[in-house]
Amino acid sequence: MDAKELELVFLIADLSGYTALTEAHGNIQAAAVVTRYTELAKELLEPGARIHERVGDEIVIVGEDAASIVRTAIKLRDAVEGEPLFPMVRSGIHAGTVAEHAASYFGSALNLAARVAAYARGGQILCTEQVAALAADLDDVA
Repeated sequence: MDAKELELVFLIADLSGYTALTEAHGNIQAAAVVTRYTELAKELLEPGARIHERVGDEIVIVGEDAASIVRTAIKLRDAVEGEPLFPMVRSGIHAGTVAEHAASYFGSALNLAARVAAYARGGQILCTEQVAALAADLDDVA
């Protein structure tokens, strides 16, 4: 097994209310929303941030720098709020050590980012204390 350990920052961002949107407007409209959401995410990536994967309405963005991930999360939230008939995005950010194997990540850092995202409400970006400390030099971010 050719796994290696890396220190990364993970942003998990999903659309709050996506299931209700699908039920109310159907699969085709839901697919259009996810397609647009993915386009926005790609357009708004800060330098050093990249999309790792998309599953349903959830996007996993990864990078080595907490500031770029936090700024990406803010830009994505703001852009989604400006889209007509879009559910709001809820996000969780955590940093830590993971194992990388076969272009996939494994470990508690990724799992914790998902747990943090699950606590967020639509329009909310939550992060762990570790990310807050790493991004403390961002003057315009509380």
